[in-house]
Amino acid sequence: MDAESEGEAGFGEIYHCRRQIMYSKDKMWYLAKLIRGMSIDQALAQLEFSDKKGAQIIKEVLLEAQDMAVRNHNVEFRSNLYIAEPTSGRGQYLKRI
Repeated sequence: MDAESEGEAGFGEIYHCRRQIMYSKDKMWYLAKLIRGMSIDQALAQLEFSDKKGAQIIKEVLLEAQDMAVRNHNVEFRSNLYIAEPTSGRGQYLKRI
C-alpha cells in the first residue's frame, strides 16, 4: 500500500548544492561525514562549534536549503528536515605555474 493512499504524507527529497568552493574536498568530506543522517537542527548545532572554514560554508548551504524548502517546496516546519546524503567532490582546478 502506498503511504499517500492511507492519508499519510509521503517523504520528499530536496537537493541543494554550492559549486566552486575554494576549499579542499577532502577536508569538506570529513565535515559531510560528521553530519550525515542528522536532523538539520542537530547538524547546524554541530557545525556552529567547529572552527573549520568548511563548517561555516556547509552551515550557510544548509540554511539556504532550509529556506528553499519552506519557500519553494511547501515544507511546513523547518525542523522536519534531515541530511540524507552529503557529498563532497572536486571542482575545477586553477591553472598555476
